[in-house]
Amino acid sequence: MDALLLENSHDLPYVKPPLPRPAVRLMTRIAREVRIRFAGPIGIQLLETANESALEGAAAADLDFLRVEGYVFAPVGGAGLIEGCAGRLLRRRHALGADHIRILADRKKNTVPMR
Repeated sequence: MDALLLENSHDLPYVKPPLPRPAVRLMTRIAREVRIRFAGPIGIQLLETANESALEGAAAADLDFLRVEGYVFAPVGGAGLIEGCAGRLLRRRHALGADHIRILADRKKNTVPMR
């Protein structure tokens, strides 16, 4: 494998942030264990758009990147409106001293029209 992405994709139903603290702690603990066992790039995404929590977990586990939804636009997702987070996320990343963590962001989330 070239890289790994950790995601709580089966933590249904998705809820808007803030996520329950036990869920964030568990994902951070998993990320730390994966970091010990895998030397390549590791990223994390926490749904639904819990990007700041994902960043904090990535910093705590020495991860390499985030996958971020709702970075600059405001699409509608499973839990409702997803507001752009670029400004807050970049400021939080800098405050954590985690500028080395890359952000892989959706430019625009595609939505499927309901029929």
